[in-house]
Amino acid sequence: MKKRRNIKRVSSIVLCMLMLLTAIPFATVTANAAVTAIIKEADTEVYVGDMFNIVAEVNGADSDETFTYQWQARLLDREWLNLNDHSDNNKSEYYGVYTNHLQMRITRKASGWEDVSFRCKIKSSTGKTYYTSYCGFPTVLEKTDVSVIAFFDMDAPQQNKLPPTTATAGNSKYYTFDRIEWYKMNDNTAVKLADGEKITHGIYRCQLYFNMQRGYKVADSAVCGLYNGDYDDKLLKDETTGQDYIMAYYNVKDETPVILQQSDSKMIYKGDTTTFAVIADNAESYRWQVKRPVSVTGSIKFRWVDLADRSDTCFTYSDSATNRLSIKADTDFNPTYFRCKVMGKNDTVTYSKTICLSQIPPGSVVGKIICSGDENDITTLKLRTHSDGFVSNPVTLNVTIRSYGFLQLERGHYSLEVSRKKHITRTYYFDIDKSEVNLDVAIAVPCDVNMDGIINVVDATLIQKYIVGLEDFDSYTVEVADANGDGVISIVDATNIQKKIVNLL
Repeated sequence: MKKRRNIKRVSSIVLCMLMLLTAIPFATVTANAAVTAIIKEADTEVYVGDMFNIVAEVNGADSDETFTYQWQARLLDREWLNLNDHSDNNKSEYYGVYTNHLQMRITRKASGWEDVSFRCKIKSSTGKTYYTSYCGFPTVLEKTDVSVIAFFDMDAPQQNKLPPTTATAGNSKYYTFDRIEWYKMNDNTAVKLADGEKITHGIYRCQLYFNMQRGYKVADSAVCGLYNGDYDDKLLKDETTGQDYIMAYYNVKDETPVILQQSDSKMIYKGDTTTFAVIADNAESYRWQVKRPVSVTGSIKFRWVDLADRSDTCFTYSDSATNRLSIKADTDFNPTYFRCKVMGKNDTVTYSKTICLSQIPPGSVVGKIICSGDENDITTLKLRTHSDGFVSNPVTLNVTIRSYGFLQLERGHYSLEVSRKKHITRTYYFDIDKSEVNLDVAIAVPCDVNMDGIINVVDATLIQKYIVGLEDFDSYTVEVADANGDGVISIVDATNIQKKIVNLL
């Protein structure tokens, strides 16, 4: 009488897993004695949450021989069943079913798995079929919880810098650093930063991935931190790979310099000194620049060039590395363009608006000549410059017309001496501080007090009014009214004019 084989009771979990297998008929194989299929590697113990690994290998095959693989499993001594790969059935816990490396994710510790065996069915390109020996299910162990996950030595993201890519695990016995991914948050949408892309400003999300050491897992109530100014950090698990990571957010401030005020374009004379200035927030340094022509492949292009405290062909510069540039115009110059490069933290840069320095054209003095006498008489005008007590030699102009002009005058203090036959010489003083000065000059013959070209009773009356304080005379009018030349205006001068009128003098 045959004894019935004693079958162990199998847990419902194992039965559910085996239901995912597809039964196949057992095939008889004619083995090639020179070729063997073996289990090269197999885990003997595995932790919950990790992969159980088995690796098959074929020995003694020809070099041009190729193989296909199908992993199988059986419960106790029942039939071998083909396994389903996760790529075919996402409910399957198996990966690499059609390769020489089988993996199975262990999601829980359950009874009954110790009765499951695995082997690999290997088909050769020669048409032969081989089976490996079988191996049993490994011992399943529970992982130890780690309650604190912390990383150090990771710099906080900074504007205009590449994001940090490394960090140091707080306790490498339990977990190790893997990688960091950075995302820019735009209206709650996360956009991953490309390789080499720098931080600008705004909200950024950091995802620091790490690997738990074998036998350890993140506790459900674990706390985490990057300890460098992050906020809203939390522990998460990648839905696709199952890898743990810390997610944290950073608010990167915009520290680009902001220009609040700056100088406008200016005009100056040759020889003058002027300044251009900027006032900016978030500024750490300054560098003034000038736009200069540069020859590029036969053509002239303008480029911005940093200034230094020195002289060039037209100007002398000082304080070029401050917010206030000083410029002295040494020679005549064409309109020249300047700007200030304002530099802030982390190589942030702002440029001021472009401003122009122009030369005030050489000045001139023009005007009418008011005098009497013959139209053909010559009026002589002598122009002199006055500077620090020095008086230049005159520039003389002789005219017969009743107007004059001196052109191409530099800015400064001048005197103009006007003389004419029978007229009392007169000197005018003026400054050139703009392009053109209009100066009418008037000279008179003696006794023509009102300078109308006629000597009459009106002139005598003006002297009488001056004597009693009813009229004011300037120094030149006093000289004209001094008929007797004694240096004093008196009734005698009025009387002499009256005599001159009736030809008694």
